[in-house]
Amino acid sequence: MKTVIQPQPKQELFLKSNADITIFGGSAGGGKTYALLLEPLYHRDVSGFEAVIFRRTLADITRPGGLWTEASKIYPLFNGEPNASRYFWTFPKGSKISFGGLQYEADLYSWRGAQICFLAFDQLETFTYQQFIYLMSRNRSVCGVKPYIRASCNPEPGWLADFLSWWIADDGYADLNRINRIRWFIAKDEQIIWRDTKTELLAEYPDIMPRSCTFIPSTIYDNRILLEKDPGYIANLQGLSKVDRERLLGDPQRGGNWKIVNTAGNVFNRDWFKIVDDWDKTTPGWTAVMRFDLAATAPSLKNKDPDDTAWCVMLYNQSTKKILILEAKAMKLEPAEVYRKLQELAFFYRDYFGSLSIPFKVRWEEEPGSAGKRESHYTLVPMLAGMDARGVRSSGDKITRARPLASYAEHGLVEVLKGDWTEAYITHMHNQPSEHDDMMDASSGAFDDLVTVFQKREARSWQG
Repeated sequence: MKTVIQPQPKQELFLKSNADITIFGGSAGGGKTYALLLEPLYHRDVSGFEAVIFRRTLADITRPGGLWTEASKIYPLFNGEPNASRYFWTFPKGSKISFGGLQYEADLYSWRGAQICFLAFDQLETFTYQQFIYLMSRNRSVCGVKPYIRASCNPEPGWLADFLSWWIADDGYADLNRINRIRWFIAKDEQIIWRDTKTELLAEYPDIMPRSCTFIPSTIYDNRILLEKDPGYIANLQGLSKVDRERLLGDPQRGGNWKIVNTAGNVFNRDWFKIVDDWDKTTPGWTAVMRFDLAATAPSLKNKDPDDTAWCVMLYNQSTKKILILEAKAMKLEPAEVYRKLQELAFFYRDYFGSLSIPFKVRWEEEPGSAGKRESHYTLVPMLAGMDARGVRSSGDKITRARPLASYAEHGLVEVLKGDWTEAYITHMHNQPSEHDDMMDASSGAFDDLVTVFQKREARSWQG
């Protein structure tokens, strides 16, 4: 039986583009990667045609649903032969489609002398400007096909947002009056110079050949196939934090927002927190954690306002799925006082939650390296003998770690017990990112200790 591959309308618009560089996407789920994989198949019967599709790392290429997985569904239909160890496909007439990673700037040197007829970037925003410009110089060929570049992207402030600014309206979403319109540019002295026509640029810079470029937005709403197969995908995007949701879901027609950033009120907003006078201690399903941020540096001439020692005492109800922040404070402590405060709070809350038969644990962020392990093993754990207490390593930047809690708060699932500390805490959260992020970090860590751990356990149980 003959297999028919039919691109969806936005994918077809992308595949028909005659610009030298066409950038496709601007939100999640728009079928960007699939379209990138289809594009070089136009030239599969051209002997000597070479295509390279880049992701930022090789690990990204082989992730589930990534380039290699999707290519393995498409390319065999066109008699492609894979080389899984070197990440390329060859076709009967001698064409080749390869996948490459560019994790570091130094990786560019391995492409010196390369001739890449079809150059593609999957998620161009993850690459650096230098990587893009350098590889553009490798976009050349003598196989008879005019060299060209294609890229997918998601919105993110940075060099790519600046590069695409003509196609982006003042509110950060794509300008529908400019999509798929071609402009011309040159790169000179690390500057991008744009004009409306090739003739204008050649008149000003006769020694530099201009390139044409266009931008085509695509959204999850353009990908009817994905919506039919996974109708819950939109709900997943709607459940993201405000900044991520505006970038990856955005407007149904105009795609994601290129200008929204992590500023006060966008990461956390004070209106998302419900202040309560008390909480129902008799409701079953509560678990509790105290997350302690050990950071403590004495003020000095060089650093007159160091980070505070912070802690967050948080409860999670497995039945209602709600979070209660029982206490969240920060204090300037001398390093020698930090251990005493941790021990004092841990024993107080152990007894308090014990009297309510609520499981309680203590966690702290363990510093990387052997020193952090030694501190946990030889000092902190023995200090809290008999408790569920241990250090936890963190990864990723602090705003990224805070986003799950931010999404939870925005959806009305976070309550804060009223106290003399409450206003300071909510103001601290609303003002993130700021120079001091200690209470936010303790809070997002507590959320991870309670909710993320529980959800992972639930997923393993469901999978059997």
